Amino acid sequence: EADFVKRVLDDAGFELDFWRVKMRPGSPVSFGWLPRGQRRQAVFGLPGNPSSAFVTFEVFVRPFLL
Repeated sequence: EADFVKRVLDDAGFELDFWRVKMRPGSPVSFGWLPRGQRRQAVFGLPGNPSSAFVTFEVFVRPFLL
């Protein structure tokens, strides 16, 4: 299986802070910002596997939102 998230985010102009982390499940998680004038929009790329997506959401996204 191929992971296209990084390529798509790069092509769209996102500034990636990280891509891939050393954890299992959940290795192919990414985080970056899309410049929008004076502001930036945060974007997370989660893994396609449901278990990995759940774990990375709980570890990275939920704390970011709270």
